[in-house]
Amino acid sequence: MLATCEALKTDNTAVKNATVIATVNVDGVAYDVEGQPTGKSLVLKTDDAGKVLVKFKLPAKIEVGQANLAVNFSDGANNETLSRSIPIVLKKLKVEFFPEGGDLVVGLPNRVYFQARTTLGKPADLKGAILEDGKPLPVEVATLNDEKEPGVNQGMGRFDITPKAGAKYELRVDSPVGIEEKYTLPALREDGVVLSIADGVVKPDQPIKVAVRAPSRAISWWVCIAAAGCSTRCAWRRARPRPR
Repeated sequence: MLATCEALKTDNTAVKNATVIATVNVDGVAYDVEGQPTGKSLVLKTDDAGKVLVKFKLPAKIEVGQANLAVNFSDGANNETLSRSIPIVLKKLKVEFFPEGGDLVVGLPNRVYFQARTTLGKPADLKGAILEDGKPLPVEVATLNDEKEPGVNQGMGRFDITPKAGAKYELRVDSPVGIEEKYTLPALREDGVVLSIADGVVKPDQPIKVAVRAPSRAISWWVCIAAAGCSTRCAWRRARPRPR
């Protein structure tokens, strides 16, 4: 990478032959001009125009991508430091999965919410496919995106899946291109319950319809309704297999 820096006095005249110390920091580690974590700074001099060209390499492996270049100018009487961020675009995303009922239960329809972020924690858009033992399923996976309302673009989305026992499920990212990592869905459970709410938005005077599904055997669970973090009503419920 190349960075051109210039040092001027208050009267706009060039700071000639000034000592320049350049330091590259990536993800909290200081690197030398060859991209090695030695912590050595690059020592240069400004030319007759007060300019200096800083040339350096980034490390081969970058986890987060939070990087900056600090350049210190000294002419013997004055000492000034200039720091600027280094723009780095990594082919990496952080993806988290949130099954609506808390678990992925085998043999039942499960709704899964997900959130995609960059390595710096900012919302990211993605499109991809769910893989079942390495083979793509006909499940559309994409973050919510609205060009007219950019405020809704928070790197979030959802999809529905009915997992099979013993299968491995992963998310393959097709867009942005170049991301080779596969993101594994949460572990499957062969027991438990699946909870889902049919309507994402409900008016104040309308009931909230909740579907609770369980495997084909008798099971009991504790149901609580909470508002603003406070439980308003709790009760035991028991499901039995439906007659065939």
